[in-house]
Amino acid sequence: MQWRNINFEPLATIPSGPTSGLPEVIFLGQHDFAAVVLKHITKYSNINVHFNHKLVGIQQSDDQVTALLTTPDGETFVTADYVIGCDGTGSSVRRCLCIPYEGFTWPDFRFVATNVHYDFEKKHGINDVSFIVDPEDWAIIVRTGNDAAPWRVCYGERYGLDFSQEAIRQRVKEKYKKLLPGASPEDYKVELVSPYYAHQRCAKQYVKGRVILCGDAAHVLSLRIVK
Repeated sequence: MQWRNINFEPLATIPSGPTSGLPEVIFLGQHDFAAVVLKHITKYSNINVHFNHKLVGIQQSDDQVTALLTTPDGETFVTADYVIGCDGTGSSVRRCLCIPYEGFTWPDFRFVATNVHYDFEKKHGINDVSFIVDPEDWAIIVRTGNDAAPWRVCYGERYGLDFSQEAIRQRVKEKYKKLLPGASPEDYKVELVSPYYAHQRCAKQYVKGRVILCGDAAHVLSLRIVK
């Protein structure tokens, strides 16, 4: 469980959908989601949030759990009735408990997430979300906020390619020629490029003693578009 300091900005106002008056899809980046969670949990006086703390060990007894954390001030121990691991696919909680993460990682492609400033609604009539179905040039396009916010375009690339930032950004231009018909590089601005693996994995057990795994720490399922 690795925490780091983040400057949280207020979540952008998300535009209303065309029919119900509410968004049909709300896509939150991890930093936006974290900001929402932080905003609400800090309302409670019995909850403390600590940044720059990393879990490196867990020991249990019949009635309590002791966690060893590394901090900027050195190591410290925290004792609690229960521990809940919500720390993602690389969960330190799961690893400290030696719980296998069974399944596999897709061997033939990787996702590439990009944030791009482009008027999808005006150019292609996309309001909130669109799925492009194609054997090779498939993609998911979603709105992330108001008109000033970037759109998230997520697509797949063959596994054996160079996934350095420089190499991906060079390929983005060719990919966008297919995903954004008629658009030139001057028509859009790519703000973020981030590759990630696609997994089909599940922890062998979700509960071990007084420790519980949740979210991606417990299971992760990636969609795959096939012919």
